[in-house]
Amino acid sequence: MDWADDLTFAVHDLLDFFCAGRIPIERCKSANSQELKRIQDGMFARKPKWQAQRNEYETALDGILDQFPFDPDARFTDTKEDREEVFKFATILIRDGVNALHVRPEASTRAVEIDPKQECRIEVLKQFTWEYVILDHDLAVPQQGQRKAVRTVFERLIEAAKDKDTHLFPPRYRDRIREADSEGMRVRTVADSISGMTEREIIRFYCRLQGFGL
Repeated sequence: MDWADDLTFAVHDLLDFFCAGRIPIERCKSANSQELKRIQDGMFARKPKWQAQRNEYETALDGILDQFPFDPDARFTDTKEDREEVFKFATILIRDGVNALHVRPEASTRAVEIDPKQECRIEVLKQFTWEYVILDHDLAVPQQGQRKAVRTVFERLIEAAKDKDTHLFPPRYRDRIREADSEGMRVRTVADSISGMTEREIIRFYCRLQGFGL
């Protein structure tokens, strides 16, 4: 499950943000590319332990860029054909990741083993999202507000769950709140309720808790 999460999130985060224009991976393929230098400098600064295996991580990065179907002279334009190319690229990455997993028949600790080259590749894929999304100042400010909104909504719903006050919950969670007889069950139900909300619903809920209509 951990490998499945790493694989799918690394691939789809990269490609979703690429299609949204946030990750300029195609510009990393230019000769003497400043974007390539940026991603290399960033990932080794964030992961200083990688320096001991720098060649392996740079090789993984080169392999990703070689397979990527767009470059500065043929950029993504969101056409049906371009979307198909993105899909093919994602399929290759996921297929290789799935094939990298092998069950260990007589495992005393870890039940599976994963091809180290594929583990390296997935870790490098994550660095694009770190460099261009997670650490991007323009995105960090609203994300800070969003974290506060989620935290505030969660804390208020936990209070309501303890009091068996179900009117704040969507109808499908009200019976679960009434039946929850432990802190763990209440936390799980509140978390499920919030995860089922859209971003707009959470912000609307938060604003109403603050006394603002939205």
